[in-house]
Amino acid sequence: MMDFESVWVQVRNRYSSETMLTTISTRREFKAVYDGSYDEIIVMPLSTKMPRHITKKDFQRVWEKFVKVEVNPYRPGHYQRETQNASYTLALIREILEGGVQKHPAKISRERADLPELEHMKGSLSGIVKLPWDEIEEKLEKFVEEGRR
Repeated sequence: MMDFESVWVQVRNRYSSETMLTTISTRREFKAVYDGSYDEIIVMPLSTKMPRHITKKDFQRVWEKFVKVEVNPYRPGHYQRETQNASYTLALIREILEGGVQKHPAKISRERADLPELEHMKGSLSGIVKLPWDEIEEKLEKFVEEGRR
């Protein structure tokens, strides 16, 4: 595995111009660009358009734990103590290490195929289901991923 400084050089080069990415677990689109004046990555989720700043130090904390995680290192929950931007940082790491290659099977599972149908129901479930839609979607993703093991 690469050392952190090598990864950070690649991060600076790869994101020197604005790049469109997707988070791994929830597949939310965001833009990423390196800001050399602060030596940080700025990510802007398309959903909120609120910029988030990932400093070199924040990225390094996630990277150092990433290389130690033995099972599913791309799971954001592993890094909740290190940063609030784990989903974005992990997408950046995956893009550097794997070139953005999707490792998901071409054939979608029945649960994933049912997700759009469930999404149409979300308005009719208010008052019955006490979780926000994003949390339901995340739990369903986790359930589907765990079922593949």
